[in-house]
Order: sequence, then C-alpha cells, then structure tokens
Amino acid sequence: ANRWQALQDAPVASANLSFTVSSFDAQGKPKTVFTCGGGPYLLTDDFTPYPTINQAWSYDVAKEEFTLLGGTMSQGRAFHNTVLLQDGRIMAIGGINGPWGTGPYHVKVLASAEIYDPATDTWTAATPMAQFRAGCTANVLPDGRVLVAGGTKGNSSRLLYNVDDIMTTSLRTTEIYNPATDTWTTGPNMSAPKAGGVSVELDNGEIMIAGGITYSTIFGIKIPDFSDDVQFYNPATNSFRTRNMINKRALFGIAKMNNGKVLL
Repeated sequence: ANRWQALQDAPVASANLSFTVSSFDAQGKPKTVFTCGGGPYLLTDDFTPYPTINQAWSYDVAKEEFTLLGGTMSQGRAFHNTVLLQDGRIMAIGGINGPWGTGPYHVKVLASAEIYDPATDTWTAATPMAQFRAGCTANVLPDGRVLVAGGTKGNSSRLLYNVDDIMTTSLRTTEIYNPATDTWTTGPNMSAPKAGGVSVELDNGEIMIAGGITYSTIFGIKIPDFSDDVQFYNPATNSFRTRNMINKRALFGIAKMNNGKVLL
C-alpha cells in the first residue's frame, strides 16, 4: 500500500539486538521473526553502564503480534548475530555482555554461542568460537554449516570501554560451525578487517559481506575508517573474492531483491 503503519510494541525495549526469520509460509514468505538480546541504544561508553538482555521474543507477521518467549539465554548479549539452522533451531553467536565495572564501565566481548529450540522453548550452549567476536556476520551455507566472519575482538583483555576499542580491533578472520558435530573450523581470511559489516546469500550461493568498521596501519599506528570493501565467499572453493562499493558504509541495511540484485 506504499505506506507505513504502527505495530504493537515489542515486549522488550532493546537496541543492538539480533533477529532472523524463523519460519516461512507455503509461499516461502516470512511467517515468524525471532528476536533476542540487545541493550540500550548507546553501544559502549565508559561513563554509562550497559545492561545486556538475555530474553527472546517472536513476531507473528500475519497477526502482527509479539510474544515474549519463556526460554532465556545463559547470558545477555548485544551486537550479536542469529541464524536459522536447517533443522529449525536458532543459533545466537558472539556479541557483548555487560555491564561490568563500577566506573569506568565496560562490556565483555563474547566467544560463546547458544542454540534455541522452539519445540522445547529452551537454550543450550554450543561450543565457543576460537575468537572473541562482536558485530560479526553469520550466514548459513548450503550444506547447513554456518560462516562467521569479522567482528571486533575488543582490547587485549577482550573488553570494550569506549568506541576507540571498537574502531581499531576489527578482525579479518572467519570460522565455520558444523551443527552436526558442534565443532568450529578455521575459514579463510578476508582481505580486510571489518566489524559491523552486513551480509546476505546471493542466488549463486555466494555469501556477500559488505562494508563495516575497519582500519589501516601507518607507521605502526592504527587509523580507523569505514569500509567500502565487499567480500564474496564461495562455499565450493572455501575462498573469497573482493569488490568495492561506491561509498564507505558500516552498520547499514541490506536486502536481496526478487531479481537477485542486492539493495544497500
């Protein structure tokens, strides 16, 4: 109808949360959307405590209704990722947890992952990643494995005190999770580090990972920047190819359209 309309408020006021379509109707359109975690809109500031949320809720597209779910994650997390596994379970990956400290405040970057089973409304722990990651991307591959790429690792203690800790600690590494064996393996490195990038699966099966917060190193000094780098992961060859966007971007929206093109 080319118009916006108000919806029922979500059960939890939250920013920096994560969501994924959790079921589809007979026409392949989204039926329910699963959402979990988050915190205040301000991601990190050493003068302000940052409480993360461990709750999850579901949105019914047809009824336009939110339902707060009974199962809770073992730890609150924000700036994390969720993906729908091929068996219908939902995986929450990485992120930050807080608040910690009494001023200056900080949050901890997580390596942990948890899996939600909608049949039992319960969460179970998955094997942690090898690397601590917040603001990474996560995508299910055609064979059911999960590609996790980039993110920020925090400072040397895996903590975030302020935005400076995010701007110069992004990663170029990737990991791949196998739900059948609950194990992680090392994936190929991207050509550039990125945190807060966005990703989507293309019609040809490649995973497109675009933009993000990055940095370059000049005379040993890290210079933060936004990225115009786009990585295309090929599951068949376990490798990346690289292109560049017209503009540098981070923490933006992405969607694949019906004609296969991608809107940023």
